[in-house]
Amino acid sequence: PKDSNEPKIRLLFSGGAVMGSIGIKSKFVSKTINPIQELIKTQTALVRFGEVGKRGRAKKTSISDLYLTALPIGSFGIELSQLESTELFIEQEVGTAIHQVMELISATTGSNEAFEEAIEHTPKRNLNNLKAFLKQIDEEKSILKMESGSFGINISEEQIHQGFERVNLTVNEDSEIFINGILRGFLLDSSKFEITDEEGKTITGII
Repeated sequence: PKDSNEPKIRLLFSGGAVMGSIGIKSKFVSKTINPIQELIKTQTALVRFGEVGKRGRAKKTSISDLYLTALPIGSFGIELSQLESTELFIEQEVGTAIHQVMELISATTGSNEAFEEAIEHTPKRNLNNLKAFLKQIDEEKSILKMESGSFGINISEEQIHQGFERVNLTVNEDSEIFINGILRGFLLDSSKFEITDEEGKTITGII
């Protein structure tokens, strides 16, 4: 087919992240592989199940685990692939998810209008991972080329910086607080809990 999805993505970088077509910083690879992997895992869950939680582990993430299968050169980069699975349709679903993640990255680094439209149905966890991914590329002043099947995009150093700034302004940092109180109970059907704090205020949340 003219437009084909495959469970594989190739990323090429430049700037401080690489040494021409000779090598790529191992620290840079480790810091970029995790967020792109999590972006694809979450999007695969969205393709398969229709929804994902705000945080925590995505459903059945092992089926969308990617393997480092090559180090393509042009400048220098990485190739991540979903290897053979016994799950029906999983290759197609991972391929579709990869395509959608590439479109999200393209929209984020394109224009404000494209970004606003793209994030309307994007889970918060994906925005956090998108921020982490673009941050590493921006810090190394790198371009980004992505290819999967017949689909490919090229993003300039300036667009990477603009994209990072957009998502950075959108994503709020999480902070952890501790509250002393009395657990009033769990509602298993709705997955909610209720706590009364020391001042008598009732606090509810999702388990």
